[in-house]
Amino acid sequence: MFEYDLDNAFENRYSPKEELPEDGVVALVGKKTQETLSAIDSIIDALDIAADELKRISEHAEKRKGKVVDFQPNILMLGLSPSDFVLCALSHVHANDMEQTLLALPFSDALNLLSYLKDWTINPDKVELVCRIAIVLLQTHYNQLVTTPSARPVLSVLRDILYARVKECKDVLGFNLAAMDHLKQLMALKSDALFQDAKTKLLQIRSQHSKRIEAMTESREEKQRRKKKKKSTEHAWT
Repeated sequence: MFEYDLDNAFENRYSPKEELPEDGVVALVGKKTQETLSAIDSIIDALDIAADELKRISEHAEKRKGKVVDFQPNILMLGLSPSDFVLCALSHVHANDMEQTLLALPFSDALNLLSYLKDWTINPDKVELVCRIAIVLLQTHYNQLVTTPSARPVLSVLRDILYARVKECKDVLGFNLAAMDHLKQLMALKSDALFQDAKTKLLQIRSQHSKRIEAMTESREEKQRRKKKKKSTEHAWT
């Protein structure tokens, strides 16, 4: 009964609305498309397959005590670990459909998905994806996560790891920007650098061009004055 009420509350809160939003109000995410539904199914299937594989791995570890037993992985996982298999399923979801897909996940699947995030943060290229997933799931299932004892260890680990990984990415970006500014300054110091002092040179060219035009106009006026003077002297002699 408790799970039924939670599911109904989730559907009523995040289901798409038919009414148009008022002015200045942000609307909810749009209706589920066929691609979104397929993405939801693929993620749920990947989570189920990964959970079964983790269970098989733990059972194999117990049977292996004192014995040499070869473990046969599930061929559906394509040789990937459970964590990488779930990440592969998420990577196939289009970026525009990611939020709607995560919103539609049940709480149990969302909690399982959160447990894999700490493994994905090892890869710096996946930190942004992990942050997006964590933010959407925390905002969607906040009340249930707070009241679920099994979710507290997962959230505590994520809090420490995400802060550290985001800080590392921020430091790397800052270092790279500083290095690019330093390279820009070094290139500006070279005499043969491309477009060095382009603005100053352009102003010099314009000033020289204007001086040439002024000199040409002055020479024309001087010639015209000489011609007039010559004509006037000739007329006086005649």
